[in-house]
Amino acid sequence: MIGEAANPVIPMWQLHGREIEMYGVHGMQAWQYPSMLEMIEDRRVSPGALVTETLDLEQGVRHLMSMATYPGNGFVIINDFSKSSM
Repeated sequence: MIGEAANPVIPMWQLHGREIEMYGVHGMQAWQYPSMLEMIEDRRVSPGALVTETLDLEQGVRHLMSMATYPGNGFVIINDFSKSSM
């Protein structure tokens, strides 16, 4: 965070460190990829189970605009870029 937001009233480093849970490979070190891929291969981990919805690009824009009230969980993937009029 920069400018006036650089020192918010809420200590963001504590929020990030204590309140946010990360799932998947976000932030995973590259040297750990082989063991992660082995777990996927052995079916101990199922990345597809985390995907709750797939959207085209136009649906994705509407979805992003509604994130403040999004009641769901899981990963929403934008995987169709062919139907867009953008």
